[in-house]
Amino acid sequence: MIRSCRALLEDFRQKSPVIKGKKLSFSGVEGEDVYNISKAFADEGRTVIAGRVERRGSEVSRVCFFERAGETEYALLADAPQLAQVQDPFVTTLGEELVVGGTHIDLDPLDSERI
Repeated sequence: MIRSCRALLEDFRQKSPVIKGKKLSFSGVEGEDVYNISKAFADEGRTVIAGRVERRGSEVSRVCFFERAGETEYALLADAPQLAQVQDPFVTTLGEELVVGGTHIDLDPLDSERI
């Protein structure tokens, strides 16, 4: 049976719970924005997320890892690797292995502040 978009949307609204988001705060990267975070994942007993970190107004970013420090607070894991020239991180698992990826960016050879 073919259903209209309107009917599908109504079904979705009736069956899907409303999830309210919360604003997260990040420490250890003062003066920079953190966004496009990954899903939370467990690592050595910690709850961790990967986030895109960059100065406002710049596309030159890196991916950093943050440990949950409170209900909505995350702190930079200073001993974790940082993925330079990477945006929009994701995490998944393959068997027992954690896989982290993202979108690699190439910097303009004539202007290192541009991609």
